[in-house]
Amino acid sequence: MTSHTKQRTYDRATYNRSRDAWDSGRFGPEWPDWRNRAAKVGIIFPPDGTADDSWSDARPSQRAIVIRAIRETPRMLRWALSRPGVESWGDVIGHLLSGRDGLAMDADRREHDWAEVKRGDRPVPIGGVLATIADSLGTKR
Repeated sequence: MTSHTKQRTYDRATYNRSRDAWDSGRFGPEWPDWRNRAAKVGIIFPPDGTADDSWSDARPSQRAIVIRAIRETPRMLRWALSRPGVESWGDVIGHLLSGRDGLAMDADRREHDWAEVKRGDRPVPIGGVLATIADSLGTKR
């Protein structure tokens, strides 16, 4: 809910509580940039969870999900933070998970397409194969 004309504001006590939560949370060196990005969209508190939480937990915490995104899919995390209407880590995680679902569907489709090519159901044009080889060798066609 941020724009150039409408910014979320917090009182000093709320800001101090958020700063204390970040300071006491044992956040590693990869977090400051993401903390700043989140603050720019009005998310000033850290995600729920502890430094010991794991993505592989039965119900991973917000913090576990976000740190995995920081390490594995930072572009998707940037995208999720930039979505209209993002006001909480819960919103960000919702976008992250839907984005990952979309990637999984794309990967399934590509895997299916590749399986068809390997089965030989569709002919592979030799010109395309030769062009790929030439490009990989740096040869001009």
